[in-house]
Amino acid sequence: MFPQFKEFFSFGYVKSRHLILSCRSVSSDSVAGRTIFALSSGRGKCGVAVIRVSGSQSRSVLCALAGESILSKPRFAHLRTLRDPQSREILDRAIVLWFPGPKSFTGEDTCEFQVHGGLAVVSGLLEALGKMPGVYPADPGEFSKRAFFNGSMDLTEAEGLSDLIHAETEMQRKQALHQMSGSLHVLYNKWRNTLLQDLAHVEAYIDFSEDENIEDDVMDRVDESLTKLSNDIQMHLADGCRGQRLRDGVRATIVGEPNVGKSSLLNLICKKPAAIVTAIAGTTRDVVEQYINISGYPLSLADTAGIRGEMPASDVVEIEGIARAKKFAQSADIILLTINASQFLMYTEWQQNQNVKIFKEFLEQHISHLDLKNSSGDKLNWCLKSNDDGSVLNSTLESECIVIINKIDLVEDKNVKKSLCNLGKSFKNVAVLSCLTGEGLPDLMLKLKLSLEILCGNPNMESPALSQVRHRHHLTDCLASLQNYLRKAGERPESQNNVPIEAQCADLAICAEDLRRAIHHLGRITGHVSTDQILDVIFRDFCIGK
Repeated sequence: MFPQFKEFFSFGYVKSRHLILSCRSVSSDSVAGRTIFALSSGRGKCGVAVIRVSGSQSRSVLCALAGESILSKPRFAHLRTLRDPQSREILDRAIVLWFPGPKSFTGEDTCEFQVHGGLAVVSGLLEALGKMPGVYPADPGEFSKRAFFNGSMDLTEAEGLSDLIHAETEMQRKQALHQMSGSLHVLYNKWRNTLLQDLAHVEAYIDFSEDENIEDDVMDRVDESLTKLSNDIQMHLADGCRGQRLRDGVRATIVGEPNVGKSSLLNLICKKPAAIVTAIAGTTRDVVEQYINISGYPLSLADTAGIRGEMPASDVVEIEGIARAKKFAQSADIILLTINASQFLMYTEWQQNQNVKIFKEFLEQHISHLDLKNSSGDKLNWCLKSNDDGSVLNSTLESECIVIINKIDLVEDKNVKKSLCNLGKSFKNVAVLSCLTGEGLPDLMLKLKLSLEILCGNPNMESPALSQVRHRHHLTDCLASLQNYLRKAGERPESQNNVPIEAQCADLAICAEDLRRAIHHLGRITGHVSTDQILDVIFRDFCIGK
């Protein structure tokens, strides 16, 4: 591979897409003047490699490599012989496409070459392009950045494109597609237009109220509209971070005492020997993580060191392993609390008619011994969720918790085993299984899927989800400005007959600034308001060629 083209083959991450700016500051030289090229299909041997060119000289590039006849029929696949513009040596037989702007991905003249995917072919074409005057290698994300500046997409759509490229599961793909197709763009633009309309009414009242050409109830209608908008934004923010969790992946941690089958459980769920399993208690000393796909949801599953209850660990390595186990449990979205069926049976004499009560008491004592904390550093809350009416037998959870009764194969008494299995049937978050035989695994996977649905939602059935920390930050600021306006509006006297018009307008002028700030924060999400620094951060993780 030619050293000068090594950068063309490096992978990156894509974090943004289209933006519709009402006030674009096109100061970047990547948008004005330069014609760029890059390999868009990724490095390595493949059947077909796609090389993209975009900019004002795309037409000249196309003619030099493939001939002028292609220009007469845009958006049509042409099979052509590509020749080096200088030596006229044949480079390849390729499919060539011509997309005159603005009807192209970037909004400017673009051409694409679909060549054979051998490294020599790709390097030869890239070298030929690099020798052409005024044609430069693209920076990561530069094609998408141009699409943004040319109004082909807004930032929320760009981020949806990034998420789609990096989606590893079905649910991630669906959520990314919704965002890329403009669902958030439509929602946020609707809110922004509401704010603009209400701000216009406020400013009209300030400018023309003395002329008595403004309806008396105009400010009441503005307050009503903004109150509804405030409620809508609050509901959008109160989503439990489901979209963000689906985008980034759910974190689950297996915890329990030593030798209860935690590593066996990890291997069983992952369907491979990811962790070492022995009969010796304390085999696992460090955290072992595996990334898996469960029914379309991304899950990072961590096996941890066994946490000793009454007998504290004395080994320095084991002490560190236990500390890491508790730390992982503290930040987990799902806790898989694993216990040995024999532990429960030894806790007290089995009583058929009191098994639920005894089980609850056992869990309370067991969790207390493990000394697990939540994300706030407080004692972990847990609950038993009834399958019958959805009620719980304890306080609500910050994270989902599934109690796993393992080693059911060692229970010899059939009646006791049946009663234990009934616990799994009675509660949504109790699973009874044997990691050795696989008995009970389908029930555990179903309950794990239900927990994932609670934590991530369903992109098919829900309104557009918040998937970016950046969006949440700006929406929170927007809501704060909106609530400032409404608070000041609530302080206005119901009857302002005795209040001079000048004083009313002065108060409203101050309130109007809150609405302008709210509009500004919404614009930061979609790209109506942007700076070069913001755009650089968003587009810097794009792949070269995208």
